[in-house]
Amino acid sequence: MNANRKTGVIVTLVLLAATASFAADVTNETLLEAQSDSESWLMYGRNYSGWRYSELDEINTSTVNSLWQNTLFSGGEKQRGGQRRA
Repeated sequence: MNANRKTGVIVTLVLLAATASFAADVTNETLLEAQSDSESWLMYGRNYSGWRYSELDEINTSTVNSLWQNTLFSGGEKQRGGQRRA
């Protein structure tokens, strides 16, 4: 095994161990308690109700004009209904 591959394997194992230790700390009770903490977003949709809403106030009508697009993902060309590509 060459040095680069060995380093990659070690880094992967360390990241997996760190992820497993974090996941072990998150219990069902932790997820339920996170619903009342506006700074905790521990699951997709923020909570079991799937609110997808943050009560944080850093973005508001006064600051929204300073936002900019950082990333753009294009999933491909969208076809209009009933049309086929030539």
